[in-house]
Amino acid sequence: MRRYFGLKEIILLGILFVGGIVLYFVFQQIFMLIMSGITLLLTLAVVLLYLYTGKRQFKEEFLARDTRKWTITFDENEYAIETHEKNGEESFTEVRDYTQVDRIALRKDRIFLYTSPATIYYIKKENMTSGNYEDLVLFIKEKFHPMKFKMKQKKSMQFPYNPLGPKT
Repeated sequence: MRRYFGLKEIILLGILFVGGIVLYFVFQQIFMLIMSGITLLLTLAVVLLYLYTGKRQFKEEFLARDTRKWTITFDENEYAIETHEKNGEESFTEVRDYTQVDRIALRKDRIFLYTSPATIYYIKKENMTSGNYEDLVLFIKEKFHPMKFKMKQKKSMQFPYNPLGPKT
């Protein structure tokens, strides 16, 4: 959620809300107060909807299927995620290329693989069954593009913005 609703958005909504309240008291226009309330209610509704759908997905994905663990293996060209469901009785393997990772966060004791905005896998140092954690970190740094490790990326935009890309 922090990816879509960060500090900039909170500051902007705060300015809009406070601005609406100030305009209400300056111009005595009830419309400004109504618009401020609608802005606040819509923001609250979207946040609550996001939390509700996240909990619902968790219940459907993990509790209903009884997912117990994931086994992540790395190869020279790709990585595989094996999901063990129904208390380990069923397993499904998903093979992905190294370019199909959205972001990676390396910490002292765990690695976070963001395969999409809603799907995060993590590897804990103490849960590794084979290999060395430090070697895995070095391998990941070697195989993945350096931009994958930057959690925030700035998009270079030209004015006027051209959606078709730069002129060649």
